[in-house]
Amino acid sequence: MKKTIIAFTAAVATSLPFVGQASAETYKVKQGDSLWEISKEYNVSVADIKEWNGLTTETIYPNQELVVSEKIKYTIKSGDTLSSIADQFGVTVSSLKSANNLTSDLIFAGDVLIIDQAAKEERTVEKKVNKPVAQQETTTNDKNTASANKTSTYAANEKSLKKEEATSSSPKEENSSNQTVSKQEVQARETATKAQKDNGAKDAGETITMEATAYSLVGNKTANGTVLTKDSKVVSVDPSVIPLGSKVYIEGYGTYTAADTGSAIRGKKIDIHMPTEQDAIQFGRKQVKVTIK
Repeated sequence: MKKTIIAFTAAVATSLPFVGQASAETYKVKQGDSLWEISKEYNVSVADIKEWNGLTTETIYPNQELVVSEKIKYTIKSGDTLSSIADQFGVTVSSLKSANNLTSDLIFAGDVLIIDQAAKEERTVEKKVNKPVAQQETTTNDKNTASANKTSTYAANEKSLKKEEATSSSPKEENSSNQTVSKQEVQARETATKAQKDNGAKDAGETITMEATAYSLVGNKTANGTVLTKDSKVVSVDPSVIPLGSKVYIEGYGTYTAADTGSAIRGKKIDIHMPTEQDAIQFGRKQVKVTIK
């Protein structure tokens, strides 16, 4: 195989202010050659040759010029810098210095630099790797900020909650006191009810036969403070049997309120208030059925 060196102008150079002369090692295809044979000759891969020459298939033709090396020779022009040359070929400054054994950024017009195309891939990878790292740092910072804000918000809420609890502690104590009083009242009522039952008190809805008498004291006050009138439907009871304030139905006479007591009214006895004394005398003494409502 015949090796030749040809000169060409870098495609990206047209967009830059300083354009130098670049050349790469090439091979002129002969009849019967294949990319595989050429790649073995120059110790490169078939994929590299295809990439450097813009080939989409492995078809090649006799007399076709193929770039067969990663390294390009670039002649420095006046005004060039390592940075501008690196940007022009898509490589890093450090790769240029490494490929040309440079210890500083100082270069001279007319000198030839070796451009290693492999460094272009390294630069691309470097960009792809670094960008996510930066994004990751930003994301981490955002997460840390969000976490700090969340902690701050939680602390503020907890402080507010404690303040509300402290503010509302007195009313809660007051309510607790009220609840205690109510409970005592209930217990007292339950005790009274139990005592009434022990003395023969009857439950609501129960019908019992009782001895009934009558009286008339219009204008007087009953045991619960009711002023009696001719129309008052009041009955005197034994509170241990029929609680004061209860409504009772006396068969044949109607509904009365247990609002009065009497020294002679004990146990299953009642005294019915009448409009007049004459009515009371006429009533006399009798057995009646009484239903507690």
